[in-house]
Amino acid sequence: MNKIHSKIWNKSLGTLVVASEFAKAAGKGGSARRMRAGLAALSLATGMALTATSAIAADTATQKVTATTAAKPLTLVHAAPQDSVPTPDPTTPIYFSADGAADGSDNALSLGTDSVAGGALSTAMGTESTALGYNSFAVDDYSTAVGGNTFAAGVGSAAFGHSASTGANYATAVGYSASATNYNTTAVGANAQATGLSSVAIGGYVVDANGNPKDFDISGNPQAAAASGDYATAVGPGALATAHGATALGVGANASNQNNVAIGNSANSTGGDATIAVGTGAQATGDATVTVGYEAAATGDYGTVIGTQAVASGTGDTVIGIGGNASSDYGVAVGFAANAVGLQSIALGGTSNALGDYSIAIGSGAVAYNTNDQAMGTNAWAGSGMGTRNMAIGNGATAGNSTDATLSISDSIAIGAVSVASANQATAVGVGAQATALNAVALGAGSVADRVNTVSVGAAGTERQITNVAPGTQATDAVNYSQLETAVAGGGTANPLAVSYVAADKSSIMLGGASGTVIHNVAAGSTLTDAVNMGQLTALSNQESQDVLAINGQITTLTGQMTTVQSQITTLQQTPSGGSGMSSTIAVDGSGSASVTTGSNGVAMGTNAKAGGTNGTAVGGNSFAAGPNDTALGGNAQVNADGSTAVGANTTIAATATNAVAVGESATVTAASGTAIGQGASVAAANAVALGQGSVANVANTVSVGTATNQRQITNVAAGVQATDAANVSQVNAALATAKTYTDASAQQTLSAANAYTNQAITAANGANGNLANFESQVSDQFQSVNKRIDQAGAMGAASTQMAINAAGATGNGRISAGVGYQGSRNAISVGYAVPIGSTAHMSVGASSSGSQTSVGAGFGIDL
Repeated sequence: MNKIHSKIWNKSLGTLVVASEFAKAAGKGGSARRMRAGLAALSLATGMALTATSAIAADTATQKVTATTAAKPLTLVHAAPQDSVPTPDPTTPIYFSADGAADGSDNALSLGTDSVAGGALSTAMGTESTALGYNSFAVDDYSTAVGGNTFAAGVGSAAFGHSASTGANYATAVGYSASATNYNTTAVGANAQATGLSSVAIGGYVVDANGNPKDFDISGNPQAAAASGDYATAVGPGALATAHGATALGVGANASNQNNVAIGNSANSTGGDATIAVGTGAQATGDATVTVGYEAAATGDYGTVIGTQAVASGTGDTVIGIGGNASSDYGVAVGFAANAVGLQSIALGGTSNALGDYSIAIGSGAVAYNTNDQAMGTNAWAGSGMGTRNMAIGNGATAGNSTDATLSISDSIAIGAVSVASANQATAVGVGAQATALNAVALGAGSVADRVNTVSVGAAGTERQITNVAPGTQATDAVNYSQLETAVAGGGTANPLAVSYVAADKSSIMLGGASGTVIHNVAAGSTLTDAVNMGQLTALSNQESQDVLAINGQITTLTGQMTTVQSQITTLQQTPSGGSGMSSTIAVDGSGSASVTTGSNGVAMGTNAKAGGTNGTAVGGNSFAAGPNDTALGGNAQVNADGSTAVGANTTIAATATNAVAVGESATVTAASGTAIGQGASVAAANAVALGQGSVANVANTVSVGTATNQRQITNVAAGVQATDAANVSQVNAALATAKTYTDASAQQTLSAANAYTNQAITAANGANGNLANFESQVSDQFQSVNKRIDQAGAMGAASTQMAINAAGATGNGRISAGVGYQGSRNAISVGYAVPIGSTAHMSVGASSSGSQTSVGAGFGIDL
């Protein structure tokens, strides 16, 4: 049957019709009727060979052909001439009526076995085919054409509606001018087009309120639903699915590449293969992108966007949250209006901003301004001008300068709520601590360091003692109180002798007597050749004591440098690991949900993490920030007091320890304004500071660098210049040397007893000087070693951070990642491997190396 027909243009009808293969494609206007006459004759001859009776009537006015109920099967219905049409019985029901020329030129033709044709110029050519309607054609077996100018070509195909057409087996077209031209295609709707293999197109034009078309194709024709790709699906007015396996659902939705999906009014999935756009106006225009949300857009390759009006414009970006944005490659923005601008930057929390390359901002309103800056905590700020590598941890903490973009500040560290480090290499640790000068260190709540290269453990009027100080051995080491007592005592002893001349010229005198002699009534010497009396020596000794006290005060400040060393090492070891939703709660790698108090503006990340107070931040599994402005970073970090900061696994701040800081694994603070830095460090007294692993501070307003049984030296102590500055061994030596010089000059002309007394005192001082010189050498070596370790630890920390970021989210066979880091003159490399175990477990291992220093670690997690 498929070989005896062809479609030609009928000029008089203005449409395609089926003609015999022997008919010409173009010719006189009457050729179609001549062809039809031939087919009619063939049909008439066939019908006459059959036995049939039917009621035939024609309305002489309208030339309608009608069929009534018949006693026998109806074989042929044709138009009779006007002058021979019988008058119909008005009581006889009419079940079929069709206009026609009534001259035999436009008879309906039923050419196929058991076929049915009804209507002028209708033709049913296939077996059991059906053609109903003017100029309808059912060409192949089991095909159906219903409606004027319909055309059903293909076995089992069906065309319903004026000018609807099918062109292949089992195709279906329903609607005005609908077209299904390939195998197993379906087109439903006015002008719907299904041209791809097994494609589906459902929907007509997109129209305005007046019914006028709004969208047009490149040729200027109104655009109806169209599925032109094999296995494509387009559902909705104007929906387009133009590639293999593409799916477009929604008014004006567009999926233009292989396996693309566009769901939603005006959704647009036009990027590379397998892009997905879900939501009204959603745009997925980059390769392999996923976009979900009203007017959300992923324009860079491999981007993922979830949230209303969220945008990812760089390669590999991830944006989750209403209005979120990631504009450089591999950025991550999670939270309402979170903004990741820099390359590989991370912004987690409502309105957080990671503006610099490799920057990290965690917490509501947190800002990481420039390259490698890190801000963690509500409204934390890290960065200034063109400076880099600044770190702020704690609610409202500032590392850099948030108000003057002309200042470029680098390498500053602020840890603790509202702490401030506003100069290059400045470090502030403690609630409200301030380090405002180059390389200055402020340790403890409220401490102020405002002079270059100094360490402060308090402020004017709120000074602290430094406890558990080991004896200094190098010139730049701090000395403890025991050393000072020994030095002072050694400079004040002498043994007078009896007086006697030992030469005839009376150039020398010797004191006689078995028990020595006391010289009384010695006037105070005033020139270099005068003897000195006891009063002068006592004054000198008192001066030395005052100098020692000044040295002790300077120790209080300079000891803080050791605290900074330990703080930096501990802080650098705290590596954030890396979640979703449009709320302020983020849960990572675990089944337990993180939670924050409604309206608190807090951030919670990690399994069972909880931020309970206003502006609280809890990051890490089971971390807890109880009160306002609390920050808890690390697994099981617990902050139970207002305004406090805990950094490190298992760190704890008691409910009574308001405005406290604990940094380091298992560090604890149980008193207000306490600061504990180092693994296992402990503070149990108000306003006290414990520095270093295992250090204990249990006396109020003191700084401890060890315990009663395990003291530490404080090295690299600069010379003190003010009354409350710490003094180093070099200053003590200088003070003793000054006393020695003065005593030598004054004793040259005194009696031998006075001379011997003075010499003995100086000898004792010289002995102390020898010890202090050795002390100075040891301290210098230790300080250089610590500086090296600080830089190595910092470099390893940075390398580990970058390695961990790139290992996160490993799938399949796992992921090998690497990172490099730099600090000072040291560099480091970190290598790690992460792999999922089944569907609920993950395992990771990693190692970092810098020179002779190495660190390794491993982790394992199970989803419950």
